[in-house]
Amino acid sequence: ESSSATGMDFFGCMLQNCGEEASACLMDSDCLNAMVCAGQCGTDLGCLMGCAGSAGNSLQTAMQAGSCAMTSGCFGS
Repeated sequence: ESSSATGMDFFGCMLQNCGEEASACLMDSDCLNAMVCAGQCGTDLGCLMGCAGSAGNSLQTAMQAGSCAMTSGCFGS
């Protein structure tokens, strides 16, 4: 259960701090799936890289959203 709460906190943080990047990502299913995955990684770089790999053609969109989320502290600890 805590992972879903963490996921919502993650997306809330992204929408609040990275509106443009988050919106672009939410409109793209591959990017969205990668972000859902990344939202469960915390700061585990190996996990984050695995999620980035799942973004496929949406990697650039996912990286922009993820970079903003990371800068904004959305990944927690």
